[in-house]
Parts: sequence; structure tokens; C-alpha cells
Amino acid sequence: MLIADHINLMWRNPLIGQPQPGEQRFPIMHEPYDGELRTLARSVAREAGIRLEEGVYAALLGPSYETPTEVRMLEKLGR
Repeated sequence: MLIADHINLMWRNPLIGQPQPGEQRFPIMHEPYDGELRTLARSVAREAGIRLEEGVYAALLGPSYETPTEVRMLEKLGR
């Protein structure tokens, strides 16, 4: 799976708190996953004959399994 973007369903903002040295306080999120690296991954997969799906990662807090209703919601988000 090639991750193109993500949805933060953990209800926590990773930007809260003091930034670490060298970190940007408010990173630009229009392309959270490097486009050049994704292009390279597609190329390598194609050359190797590997089927590569691209999608959006839904980040959940866990460690519990989601309810059937939550799973249906995530499936609808994925369409």
C-alpha cells in the first residue's frame, strides 16, 4: 500500500507541545507524503511487477478493535 494522505482519527493534535529542535511548528500539509518518493515507489513496483495500491491511512488510537459501525464508517470514507 502506498500512502497518499492520512486522516487523524486519534483525536490528538501532534502539533501540541513544544517543537523539537529543527521541527517546523506548522508544517504545510498539502502533500504530507513526499511526491518524489511516491513516484519512485510506483516506478519500482511497476518494474518489479508488483501490484501497488494507493490510498489514505486512517489513524486510530487503539489498541481496541473498532465496532462494526466504526468499520462501516471507515469503509465509506475509503470509497
